[in-house]
Amino acid sequence: MTNCIIIDDDSDICDIFCELLDIVNVKVLGVSTDGKDALNLYKKHGPDIVFTDLQMERHDGYFVVETIKDEYPDAKIAVITGDLNAVHSPILNLLKIPIIQKPFDIHEIKQLLIDIFLMDFSIPSSFEIQYKFKNDVTVYSCNVNYSQYRNFKKLPVVEDCVVTSEKNIPASNQLEDALQMANQNDTTKIRNLSEVVVE
Repeated sequence: MTNCIIIDDDSDICDIFCELLDIVNVKVLGVSTDGKDALNLYKKHGPDIVFTDLQMERHDGYFVVETIKDEYPDAKIAVITGDLNAVHSPILNLLKIPIIQKPFDIHEIKQLLIDIFLMDFSIPSSFEIQYKFKNDVTVYSCNVNYSQYRNFKKLPVVEDCVVTSEKNIPASNQLEDALQMANQNDTTKIRNLSEVVVE
């Protein structure tokens, strides 16, 4: 029997989804209403699949996806959302996260359960990001691997960092040093390794 955990801050939606999963023979091992608990719940249960809502008040579905993928790159995660624009999310597309739209369709859930175990969830070796430094209107782009992207997002000097497209160009080895320097508020090297985005 397939098992899962569910992260959704709407308990009524969660109850309905649990009932549907029971119908299709999926055992729910745990439920949380806050994305902050997702990693601990994953570690505790080691589920076959994680179902997460995307829009949650405190720690959203993007937080859930990225936090779990940081430690468990092969984790199978599916997003359940009412956000019609989620299919255009570069990070969800990059990580190949399937999306189920609310209201739920049991046939769609069944198909996802078949597909998710056949999917290749490997993360591309490099992809393009665009980012801005705080107090700077210039948008920069560079190629990174997933680890570099996650470290980019944590830099205190970076205001915004988004995935824009998958690339076959390898990420620069010098970027690791540049990230270390940027962590110390020296952005010179990281700017030199990036291109200015002209709009």
